[in-house]
Amino acid sequence: MRVVFIAPSAYLLGGVQDWLYSTVIGLRDRGHNIEVGVPDGEYHKGRTYNEAFEGLNASFFRNSSGTHEGRIRALVRYLEKRDTDLIVGVNIGSLFHAITRLREHRNTRFAMTVHALEANYFKDMREYRNIIDGLVTTNRLSMRMAKEMGGIEDSRLYYAPYGVPIEDKSKKQHNESERLRIVWVGRLDETQKRVMDLIDILKSLDAMAVDYHLSIAGDGPQKTELLKGLREWRDTNKVEFHGRLNKGELIQLYKENDILLLTSQWETGPIVAWEAVSAGCCIVSSRYIGSEAEKTLLDQETALLFEVGDTRSAAQKISTLRNKELRLKIQKNSRRLVTQRYSTSASLDAWENAFEQIIRSNIKAGDNSEEVSVDQAKTGKLEKYLGVGLSELLRSVMPKKNARDPGSEWPHSLQGINDQKCILEHAYKIETGH
Repeated sequence: MRVVFIAPSAYLLGGVQDWLYSTVIGLRDRGHNIEVGVPDGEYHKGRTYNEAFEGLNASFFRNSSGTHEGRIRALVRYLEKRDTDLIVGVNIGSLFHAITRLREHRNTRFAMTVHALEANYFKDMREYRNIIDGLVTTNRLSMRMAKEMGGIEDSRLYYAPYGVPIEDKSKKQHNESERLRIVWVGRLDETQKRVMDLIDILKSLDAMAVDYHLSIAGDGPQKTELLKGLREWRDTNKVEFHGRLNKGELIQLYKENDILLLTSQWETGPIVAWEAVSAGCCIVSSRYIGSEAEKTLLDQETALLFEVGDTRSAAQKISTLRNKELRLKIQKNSRRLVTQRYSTSASLDAWENAFEQIIRSNIKAGDNSEEVSVDQAKTGKLEKYLGVGLSELLRSVMPKKNARDPGSEWPHSLQGINDQKCILEHAYKIETGH
């Protein structure tokens, strides 16, 4: 099969980027023709992206005018040059309009992938459901939400989780001391990851007289605040900050630790959990939104769980793992489950099957007769007086800096402000039934 992924290039950290890289390389190894297209501009730098993901060899498209219309035209020009069975969108909002315009003169199948529980993605899928031939989610909860909130019919819905290589467990560095070696990995973010909960968890561990060492790997907006809050523990070498690590360094860090701590409010993976389990870690995790539907992290069986934000309970669960027999039991159970569900081969099977079914399906008979309108607020007065075509020409000749950051240069969604409080309330109701 011939597949083109359209993805951002400004974001080098996180599970989505790891998933895209491993999936593309894996599908190519299986004999499929897979291409990745990414924007190249001021914030989204294609060459930097290719340097970070060696072997991906992404090709580039560029918005020469800096406008919403310019993004659509850049995508259409790029896709018109490619003979493909399926176009797969990975968080590029303008792709919906580009597909609509492309289908005016060419039949092409389009799949949307969902990697986050964010309101705008579900609003996008509802608004553009008539052009989505297939929608692939990485989590059972987001699959339910796509049906109930996004209006995607069952026959167009597919589940394909993230995958990880299964590490050689004989290379695990066993802990012969009483000190618990804990690792926290991810984006240093408070809204989703609740990284600042680490401070209160450590206070509770100290109050319980638990002997521990915490390693933190990652980067993000709360980095400065977190490091300041952890200063006393860093000064006494109870906490070590590693910053951003490459994949090999991260796997080695897992092997050197006993426990992966997750504090998130929601997740659609998380890929770090499956990586850590593969490398021999136990999971101590919040009951994040998405965990109940997935039914992989089961309390006392494959993980130890605490309620989101309950930092004292989190510390108590960590303390329980001083029992080495319990630790061994959870490691064994979780590794077996991750091997069955989330190995690289199991994940590739699911993605390959989803794409092949979408390619065999009928193209959605959406109404493509209406030309995509250009939002004047996103462009300016030129369109009003000169029309879209001439305005785009002038803007490409005399480009003006319209982007303030990666998200405004190539937005993830077309919906504007993200009502995250509302979407998480809906997600909780869908997952728990109340």
